[in-house]
Amino acid sequence: MLLLDAHIHLDFVDDASGLALFAAQQELSLFANTVSPYGFMKLRMRYPGNPWIVPGLGFHPWWVADDVLQPADLELFEMLAAEAAFVGEIGLDFMGARKKTAVNQLDAFDRIIESCMGPLVVPPASDEFQRVISIHAVKATSEALDVLERWDATSNNACVFHWFTGSSDELQRATKMGCYFSVSPRMLRSKKGQAYVRAIPADRLLLETDAPGRIEPASWDSVVYSGVAPVPDPRVASYSCEQWVESLEQTASQLQGFVGKPLPRIPRLCGGRTLCGGDSR
Repeated sequence: MLLLDAHIHLDFVDDASGLALFAAQQELSLFANTVSPYGFMKLRMRYPGNPWIVPGLGFHPWWVADDVLQPADLELFEMLAAEAAFVGEIGLDFMGARKKTAVNQLDAFDRIIESCMGPLVVPPASDEFQRVISIHAVKATSEALDVLERWDATSNNACVFHWFTGSSDELQRATKMGCYFSVSPRMLRSKKGQAYVRAIPADRLLLETDAPGRIEPASWDSVVYSGVAPVPDPRVASYSCEQWVESLEQTASQLQGFVGKPLPRIPRLCGGRTLCGGDSR
């Protein structure tokens, strides 16, 4: 079984190097999402020759809501977008107090998606898609879809909703627009999540772990304050190769049960490798 983790925060895993080596040995691909452009730069430099580690250019909405990411970070994102075939984690989060920052989040998200519509100076993610984009949307799914629709972002990009929590109407809209959905074990614990994976076309379902867990914003995630970063980063969490593989296999098995048939491959994504559980040959 060839598995790809469509959403993991490898830079916050304590044994990231060991997990990366294990992934390369077993030919298991990771879409390593980041929370900021600076984080993307660091992760890209850390694994320059490992084709199984795919760094994503991130701009997490929590970091926007907390005023951690500065205008300089957004400008850096726009510059790096031409080099990034994989983008994530980006999006909108209007839960609780974060809704007060909706205007700033929407402005950043709109500029991010606009920059993702530009050409790449490196080979695209696949023959089918220019970029693969992992999107966080909490209490803001309609707004996120509005931005994607305004820029026609799904026409040549694989737009993936990470841990979808919107309404059933929003799910139908996203599906009609051609979006994909990455599913974690936590999503499958709820009846709503289980109902959603049954409603989503099987060829739009991807696996994710979102490991190692909740990450809190810190000032040094911004390129402006990168010089004050503590070493090691206290947010780095313990997470083993065994936990990672177990989480993916568990999710793949559960998804297959809910869908009622083996999950089909998604060809030509990530160098011809599948984005979900299945035989790659």
